[in-house]
Amino acid sequence: LLLDALKAEPEHAELLCNYGGLLLDDARKDYATAEQSFAAALRVQPDHVTALTFYGLYVQEFRREHQEAERLLTRAVQLDPQHPDALSHLGTFLGKVKQDFAGAEMLYRQVMEVDPLHVNTICNRGLVVQATGGDMAGAEAYYD
Repeated sequence: LLLDALKAEPEHAELLCNYGGLLLDDARKDYATAEQSFAAALRVQPDHVTALTFYGLYVQEFRREHQEAERLLTRAVQLDPQHPDALSHLGTFLGKVKQDFAGAEMLYRQVMEVDPLHVNTICNRGLVVQATGGDMAGAEAYYD
């Protein structure tokens, strides 16, 4: 259905972004086409927050271009400071790449204010607590 929608509307940024996200899925692992889809979404709509977010994640994880990933993720948060995925992925970038656990925790707290059940953020907050040697019982609570 998604491919049919893209055939009908090949310049639809949201569809291109969703298709890229689907291709990043562990089962598909079509990273080259995912990258093309995110890039196409951003050509159509350069300020598409979700495309910036997931392209930033792609650049971080698969191209290992951390400066570009940070630029994309930061831009997404600047455009929508309450976008849960943008905040969460920027937080993960800060913790994972920059070892800035305080910055990551701050962003995770912002996500939890907007979406208290944001699963990735709940898990990542637990990882930050664990990585910083914080309250392990508190960290385990994030996984319950």
